[in-house]
Amino acid sequence: MLKAVKRTDRKKAQKKANVNEHYKPMILNRQSSIINHQSKAFSPEEYLLVLAARLEMNSNDAARMESILREGPDWAEVKASAHRSGVETLLYRHLSQQRYARYVPDEVMHLLKESYRVQAIRSLRIYGQISRILNSMNQADVPIILLKGAFLAKWVYGDIALRPMNDIDILCRDKDTAAAQKILRGLGYEQKRNIAQSRFHEQVSLKKASHLPPLLKHNAVRVEIHTNLFTRAPYKTHEMERVWKKAIPCQLNSQDVYCLLPEHQILYLSFHLHKHLMSGSVILNWFCDIHEFVEHYSEKINWNQFQTIAESLGIGSWVAALYDLLIREWNTSIPKNVAPSLDADFIGLSLKSAIFGNRVSTQLSFLPSRIQRLRDIGNEDGWGRSFYYVLRHLFPARSYIINRYNPRNQRKMWGYYVFHLYWRFRHAVVSLFYNLKGLS
Repeated sequence: MLKAVKRTDRKKAQKKANVNEHYKPMILNRQSSIINHQSKAFSPEEYLLVLAARLEMNSNDAARMESILREGPDWAEVKASAHRSGVETLLYRHLSQQRYARYVPDEVMHLLKESYRVQAIRSLRIYGQISRILNSMNQADVPIILLKGAFLAKWVYGDIALRPMNDIDILCRDKDTAAAQKILRGLGYEQKRNIAQSRFHEQVSLKKASHLPPLLKHNAVRVEIHTNLFTRAPYKTHEMERVWKKAIPCQLNSQDVYCLLPEHQILYLSFHLHKHLMSGSVILNWFCDIHEFVEHYSEKINWNQFQTIAESLGIGSWVAALYDLLIREWNTSIPKNVAPSLDADFIGLSLKSAIFGNRVSTQLSFLPSRIQRLRDIGNEDGWGRSFYYVLRHLFPARSYIINRYNPRNQRKMWGYYVFHLYWRFRHAVVSLFYNLKGLS
């Protein structure tokens, strides 16, 4: 087995080497000086993806893309990073234009075209899945709001292949949650319950989660039911009442559905991005989502109302640095006076570290995010419960060890308890190291 794995690894390495050898003259001749002051922190491959993460480029960005292509990026790295960043089909859309196509090797263009074709078919199937869900929900008189990719691909990007989706996010009212789950089970979906470290951990997770446990079905993407858009906002309950009151009736394939008010939509997209920035797990197309939504609905967004809602939610300062970054890197049409007070956590937010430094970002955020959770538990349930949370985090229930590590016998069960304890301490120490290094 080990030899087979090594052979596979060698084949992958050789394949990448062959691709780069084929384009070696272009790679050797490239010069990083082509990247302007906005992108000095990026490699040419990274900045090519940043430029591709939009539907339309201005003349300056178009010239930058052409310069990178002329000097020859590492195409193996571009292809792999584009897929991870969720902008592979957008990259193909740009590179297939005559101005850029002459710089792209035929093999690379073929791979990108095939990725676009596969994504288009996948997206069509997902929208067929959405239509069946909406049909059943409408028959049961359960109103639904489409969120994230399900809304953006259709109403913002226009071409559904340009906005990949890994799941279907829907919003329903609290009172309709049980009915929505029953309808989805009737369509063949099953809800997989997460095995938590303890019952208290499960309660905390459900309280903090932005959605219910996902519903799964064979040969279909998972469905996530949301009941609240602003899970960490201090004043979230009253705003959710306004979300439903202001929701806009729409139609998808002759099925009734609702969409968020533009002000709520951009707030939710920003809230979602902020949450993942805090956890160190961000992909490039989430920035593109906000940029394209603002450009598409710029005349319909009431920025004064947006600021009022953001302040009423207690999250006005969260979005400032995100929007500052979007203005700098995408030239997004966001008024510069929107949420002027920067969140201290994101002053000088770097797109490079947010997108292409995910490993370090994850390590940085590990310890602070856990400490914040303990503070929240202490404030809500008492510090005794915080101590219990830590204790069961280190020494979880037997069912958790079985589900996570699948030990084959009792001896390995105890071995995995030791391993689990070691791994948790290791994460904490590494996170502490990165945070102390950042302060020095």
